[in-house]
Amino acid sequence: MGNRHRARILAFQALYSWELNNLTTFADILSIESDGDIDRDIEIFGNQIFDGTISFIKDIDDLITAHLKHWDIERLEKVDLSILRLGVYSLLHVRDTSKVVTINEAINLSKEYGSNNSFRFINGILDSVLV
Repeated sequence: MGNRHRARILAFQALYSWELNNLTTFADILSIESDGDIDRDIEIFGNQIFDGTISFIKDIDDLITAHLKHWDIERLEKVDLSILRLGVYSLLHVRDTSKVVTINEAINLSKEYGSNNSFRFINGILDSVLV
């Protein structure tokens, strides 16, 4: 597993936990998920996308809401919402990763952690954000 992929998984886990209790930091997830032997690149990138997503959470949620068809953001599964938030932030603010890679990473996260067939929904929302 590549460093950036691992960082995205950890950032997603931190966002999901933050969504549940608003207290989680990326460092909290690192301390739980690693045995202290985490690559510095994973820590830096994961923290960047976690903190960035939290910093722009209102704008990200407004953008997601604008692309939902006949659906309310509050009804989304929290796992799927966390993946969408991370994906939207990455599409808009992470310049050194291609849009295709960003969307594929979100799809892979949703296949592994998301609700049943949510990868199609997440793909559709992220594709529409690009337009």
